[in-house]
Amino acid sequence: MGGSSPLAAADDTWQYILREHGYDAATVHDLTAEQKIKLAEPRCAYVNITGTWFMPTLKTQNTQAWLEFYDGEGNYFKKRVVLNAQGNSSIRMAKKNVSVRFYEEDWGEGATTDISFGNWMKQDVFHLKAYYTDYLRGCGKVAYDIYDDITSDREQPLPWQRAGVTTASAKAMCHPNGFPCYVYVGGWFYGIYTWQLKKSRKNMGLEKDNPQHIYIDGTLSDETLFRGTIDWSMFEVRTPDSLYCTELVGNTPVCKLYDGDNPRELIDSTMTCYDPANPRHVLTNRVKQSLRKLSGRYAELKALDNTNPTAEDFKRKFSQYFDTQGLTDYIVHSLVTNNYDGHQKNWQWCSYDGTKWYVQPYDLDCTFGHHASGLIVMPPEWNFHFGTHFYEFAMGPSLQNLFLKYYLDEVRDRYIALREKQLIDAKRYVGYLEAWQERIGPLGFELEYTQWYDSPCCIETIASPNWTTEDNWENFNDYPAFSSEETYHAGDKCTLRYRIWTATDTSEEDRPYKQLGGKEDEKRAGEWIAERIALLDNHFHFDPDHIQDVTADSHSARKTLLGRHLYIIKDGRTYSVDGKASPYPSPKGKASPHPSPAGESILP
Repeated sequence: MGGSSPLAAADDTWQYILREHGYDAATVHDLTAEQKIKLAEPRCAYVNITGTWFMPTLKTQNTQAWLEFYDGEGNYFKKRVVLNAQGNSSIRMAKKNVSVRFYEEDWGEGATTDISFGNWMKQDVFHLKAYYTDYLRGCGKVAYDIYDDITSDREQPLPWQRAGVTTASAKAMCHPNGFPCYVYVGGWFYGIYTWQLKKSRKNMGLEKDNPQHIYIDGTLSDETLFRGTIDWSMFEVRTPDSLYCTELVGNTPVCKLYDGDNPRELIDSTMTCYDPANPRHVLTNRVKQSLRKLSGRYAELKALDNTNPTAEDFKRKFSQYFDTQGLTDYIVHSLVTNNYDGHQKNWQWCSYDGTKWYVQPYDLDCTFGHHASGLIVMPPEWNFHFGTHFYEFAMGPSLQNLFLKYYLDEVRDRYIALREKQLIDAKRYVGYLEAWQERIGPLGFELEYTQWYDSPCCIETIASPNWTTEDNWENFNDYPAFSSEETYHAGDKCTLRYRIWTATDTSEEDRPYKQLGGKEDEKRAGEWIAERIALLDNHFHFDPDHIQDVTADSHSARKTLLGRHLYIIKDGRTYSVDGKASPYPSPKGKASPHPSPAGESILP
């Protein structure tokens, strides 16, 4: 793509990139006049924003502009758009995510443009994801592809399918997808982005007026929802539409339309402002009761757990309230990708009957060792920088940990089954990363890192004199935070900006570092994936080479599940591949050629 053209000012323009990628005004298919646009998913797209010289920096900015879009395959359109900054922690980054809403005749009013790409749901709003801390500017997109691999062998891979919803579109994939695009502002290069689906009830297979179709996202944790107390300000009820909440005016509670950007407690039938003749009040009351029941499920299931039930009895009750297939796949995906930031926020929960709940991923930028700050790259053996290993979920809600207590075997078996099918496979995933790089091309990366040279993934961490640090977070919480008022002596340790710092001599420095960054390159994520899967193979006692050798002769070897655990049987001998003791002894007097170590829990 683009060759090795110099980045001279005369070349670094919108017109230049269009010529490079085949734009011909005489032959282009101009879709500007169309209100409904349908295109194949571009390999890489090219976008120019005009009518403004600046990208928005606030969610409330509502920047009016024009957007030109060229798909690199001869299709072009130009539309009115309103731009807003998008994201939570990422909004503090220099290069921000951007929400793009399309309009036909006027900015912010009237008809919008319906646009669909490939097998995506049509939308009139899309997100431009910056992936500012990720060297490849799209690892989150690859992590969605890996999630699709992990669920793909299910008979019903999508939540709405398992729920038996018949009104959902076949295009409802239940999480975002994206493609790379070059973004220009006023004809000048601004950055490489991922053009991505946003959160959408249609993409989840939900109906907007059905009180049983409930869609929530935000901070969904023990403190905000799952342990009996609901903090309505910390998450959004995205569906159904047109709900009502309550607000105090003076000392009087008043019912008002629910605003997801400023979430408040939903109304219910006990409130003085509740109107039983108002169908939206009635619908809101039903939704609130479903959320209250969800909030109480942990206490109900924990009470059952305290009675020492059989595993079958507990699972029977748990599966009435939660999609266990989905939770199993979600956890396996988190183990493979280290989606550490997806167990309190950045996960989506929905219900299709008001009782049973399903989980799906969102915002997978904190994967493959990336930390949200961009200042550290966690090694494959770590799940989080506060000293948790890859098989632990210290940040997860109690409900998830209770699930793992009874479903450890299902998680282990699922990992092994997916490894067998090569749906979890390092070479496969590295291929996804390399294909993404090829879509952007060397010119794109050269432009990007000329423009955003101070991106954290380009910067090394440099300690101040008399200080040192290392990529180790063991016992992070045991050390005090750095204080500029303290004098530190050789051997003293403190923490600052996600790192442990060790004084090498007496120091009164303002801070232990000169420069902070999480420097990486185009190979780092692929190497991380290979090491991570090797660790998981060892943890789950999966030996891919052994399985390949034993099963090479299909006439004398076979795979079997015994007690729900995978074994290879050859010549009358049983080979364990997941660490479970074989139910069949080795022939008398002969040791097993493949020892079966005791299985380990994925939680301490």
